[in-house]
Amino acid sequence: MTDTDRLVATARRAGPLLRRAGLEAGLVSRPARLLRRRLFRVGLPELDRILDALEDATIPYWLAGGWGVDALVGHETRPHADVDLCIDTVDADRAHDALAGIGYRVTAAREAGGLTFPVRTVARDDRGRTIDMLHVRRGADHALDPATGLELPHLDEADVTVGRLDGRPVPCLGVALQIDSHQGYAHSRSDRLDLRRLGVDPGGGLSHELRRLRGRLSRFRTASALYVRVEEAEGAFDAVGAADLGLPPHVTVLFPFLPPASIGADELTELRDRFAGIRSTTVIFDRLCWFAPEGETAGRYTLYLAPTDPTPFLAMTDAVVDRWPECPPYAGEVDSPVPHLTVPATLGFDEARRIIEPMLPIESRVSVVELAVRDPWSRWTTRTRFPLGGRGTDDGHD
Repeated sequence: MTDTDRLVATARRAGPLLRRAGLEAGLVSRPARLLRRRLFRVGLPELDRILDALEDATIPYWLAGGWGVDALVGHETRPHADVDLCIDTVDADRAHDALAGIGYRVTAAREAGGLTFPVRTVARDDRGRTIDMLHVRRGADHALDPATGLELPHLDEADVTVGRLDGRPVPCLGVALQIDSHQGYAHSRSDRLDLRRLGVDPGGGLSHELRRLRGRLSRFRTASALYVRVEEAEGAFDAVGAADLGLPPHVTVLFPFLPPASIGADELTELRDRFAGIRSTTVIFDRLCWFAPEGETAGRYTLYLAPTDPTPFLAMTDAVVDRWPECPPYAGEVDSPVPHLTVPATLGFDEARRIIEPMLPIESRVSVVELAVRDPWSRWTTRTRFPLGGRGTDDGHD
């Protein structure tokens, strides 16, 4: 046993002793809170281990609480004493088993929680690190929890998003639901910091920063995209060791499109009709170009292949946006989108250019637009194909 483990064990024994002695006030003093935060801290490596256990068991989850805020921000902003996770109540028992496999045992099952998430299950490991599982329903209406009789909240596409922690995509609550979950109780200093990071003044209303953040994150609240596959570029991708982005080489027609749950038979029919009015064509990619974030130093860039004539792709985008103006390309962040074929090269820029440029031009027949949807783990699957000038073919989904 390490010195830290001994200290943790001593701290865990001290709580009951102080309560029996009538000294509970010592447990909520500032020194005690700081000590607990240090001893029972859940760092990013431990969070990764928890999320890996759930994903290995194919259990959907959505980060909430402080870690959920950090996922929206994109990095760890403060120490965390626990992990808050939203779990569909139908997956609760499987989640308990998955977490037990990495040392977390349920210490309080289906107890009363807060206003937004009234039912929770608590699990702890031998070091006292805590996971709060907040029970929800996904893909169903509100339901009563059989153990407590409390109504469980329903999560839909607008409530959740995909954030990032140290480059890892993580499902999490969206900004609006994060704010709602911080209501109805006295805020700690950490709560006030989290609200400010969400663009909220804890003593006032929503700030301009929140509106800006909502716009920046809106692309992740939806999980569908329309794209044109470019199979002829696979050789170039292989040659530069392109990273796997979950989709084949492609040119994006529109991202984000509608939330998957909003795409029904009527929407599919309208897409078929609109793409049927666009003729198939042949495009040539003859230039290797790059995007670089404004103000960034050399080395931060995105390689892409540019078509000699972007008109066919722009016509496809215009046909969809004309019908669904609420879905502007890239959530409206780009005034004049440039059709491009991203090359996620793992090599340095000069080396990637040396390999790819001799392989140009690449000629591709554009005859099909595909609709892809993304699951909570950022995995893309093709749902429907729309041949240009003809009817779409469904891959078995409605």
